[in-house]
Amino acid sequence: MEFDDIVERVTGIFPEMNNFLDRPAAQLSGGQQKMVAIGRAIAGDPDLVLLDEPFEGLAPSVRDQLIQGISRIQDLGVSILVAESNIRYAERTAEQFYVIERGEIQADITDPDNLLEHETIRRIFEGA
Repeated sequence: MEFDDIVERVTGIFPEMNNFLDRPAAQLSGGQQKMVAIGRAIAGDPDLVLLDEPFEGLAPSVRDQLIQGISRIQDLGVSILVAESNIRYAERTAEQFYVIERGEIQADITDPDNLLEHETIRRIFEGA
């Protein structure tokens, strides 16, 4: 894939990046840096992208941009594995959930519609 094609693909996922393409990554906000990092991962045309706490520390507007970008990545046929401790953000991006507590899978949830009502999730949150 040519460089211009990569830029077009990544800015198609994160249109906001058009506003800061000419700036060094070190001069970007934390949310913008996350977009760049995910863009780098997508540049390699992967089948799978792993994201660890992608929403941590982000402003709500940037978080929404990231959620929309993740959806666009999924539309490209790329699988995404997200490790996220905030269930309210995770439920907006995932199709299937594995609840892991102390290194062990506690639940495999394939119906996220009533995620917050799931017995295991309620137990974990009530115990926190």
